[in-house]
Amino acid sequence: TVKDVLDLAWAEADKTEISTQSTNLTEVMEELFEITTQLAKSKGLEVTKRFEKNVYVSGSRDKIFQALLNIVDNAIKYTPRGTIALYLATAIGEAVVKVKDTGEGIADEDLVHIFDRFYRGKKSGRVDGSGLGLAIAHAIFTTFGGSIIVTSTPNKGTVFTNILLIKKHESTT
Repeated sequence: TVKDVLDLAWAEADKTEISTQSTNLTEVMEELFEITTQLAKSKGLEVTKRFEKNVYVSGSRDKIFQALLNIVDNAIKYTPRGTIALYLATAIGEAVVKVKDTGEGIADEDLVHIFDRFYRGKKSGRVDGSGLGLAIAHAIFTTFGGSIIVTSTPNKGTVFTNILLIKKHESTT
């Protein structure tokens, strides 16, 4: 929990010194897919992927990975059986990452609070966590000029749509 609080503090710190580094989001997603597959194996969940190649975004690779891992971790926790799907594509000037599960879904009364610090929905009582993972993910994405949109249907699943700004990548030839 202490580490989570420190991560949240970093993401909410003075945004005038935001990282200008370029991150290959496709590579981040490939690494995330490997980890997701390992984590989901113990529950018998299937993990699928569809990634566009060579998608670069502005922001810290480690922080973006952490934000996406927090989202994937929740998808695995709240999906008793079925599929976790990872998706990366580009739209006009944006990278779009989707994490879709076939899990329990999120109730409407919980959905409006999922990015609040320490918030744990009514279904979270039997699942470990601090209630900071999604708050951290949200803070990281907004720090790098992005956003997170969540849609969910109870007993059918949840889709987290994460948007980051595309960064032109200069080749090193």
